[in-house]
Amino acid sequence: MKKIALLLGSMVILAGTAQAAEKEVTPVTVIEDNTLIVAPVVNEMPKFRVTSITTGIWNENRSGKANGNIGSNNLRFYANFAYGDNWTGYLQTRRYFDSNTKSSYNDGKKGIFIKKNTKNYVSVTRNNIYGNNSIGFTYEAGTAYDEYDLQYSFAPTDYISGYVIYGYGARSDQDPDYNYIEVQPRLSYKGWAMSYYFEGSYNVNSNKQGNYNFQQLRFFTPTYTYEKFSANVEWRTWLTASGKKEEKNVVTKNYEMGKNIKNPFDANRVYLKMNYALDNSTTVFTNLGYEIGKWESSSNSSKKSYKEFIEVGLNFKF
Repeated sequence: MKKIALLLGSMVILAGTAQAAEKEVTPVTVIEDNTLIVAPVVNEMPKFRVTSITTGIWNENRSGKANGNIGSNNLRFYANFAYGDNWTGYLQTRRYFDSNTKSSYNDGKKGIFIKKNTKNYVSVTRNNIYGNNSIGFTYEAGTAYDEYDLQYSFAPTDYISGYVIYGYGARSDQDPDYNYIEVQPRLSYKGWAMSYYFEGSYNVNSNKQGNYNFQQLRFFTPTYTYEKFSANVEWRTWLTASGKKEEKNVVTKNYEMGKNIKNPFDANRVYLKMNYALDNSTTVFTNLGYEIGKWESSSNSSKKSYKEFIEVGLNFKF
């Protein structure tokens, strides 16, 4: 019996030695039938892998057709990746363009692909820090600016989660740099969720117009599932919105923040988000949105506006 144990132990050692070039091997001692055998424990080295790829097109069109009678669009491409168990990230690019079939809109420009700008993103996150906490860094490259974001995410319980983002934007033209802040704590219970959202951008060492901030409450329904189809609804209502009149070349987030609301709940937006699984790795998704807002202009006059959103795309999991 001892000879058989020694023979098996020798075979295990030889097998582990043959794989030493690819894997890190840590020997441990095992006692079997009063015989001391050295058996290897194989520790996999962390691997870099692409976890999913998402591509799609986003269209939004506000009443008044400021971005053309078809609207403002952007093509989106995401590549999500992971390294080991604790590191994740993504590469993302967005190509913005307006679509217009009438020269009376969009400064007289006519065309389906009137290029506006391109944005690229690189993001890396370290997860599972002291429980369900994570710290991430995102670099955003725009046409005339670079933004550097630090994000802290937390989820101390199944019911409480959220994140805080601080960003610094460096503009390459004559416009001032800016500080960017985004906060979203969230409460969840049995698929239902509610969050508070704040976003603000403030120019550095300048009184130039272009600052903005707004606050929202966001509500999320549980996901309804039927065979390969799933759907859920999100509702956003504005509590405040304050944005000075935008000037030419002032870069702000794509939220029409050159306008204000006078009272809470004057602006509301609803999304219907739907997914259909073609197979275990491929999903078709569609997001439909509609916004009704009573916005004030710089002259303190107010006017209702409407905005539609459509997003269609594919997600591939690996």
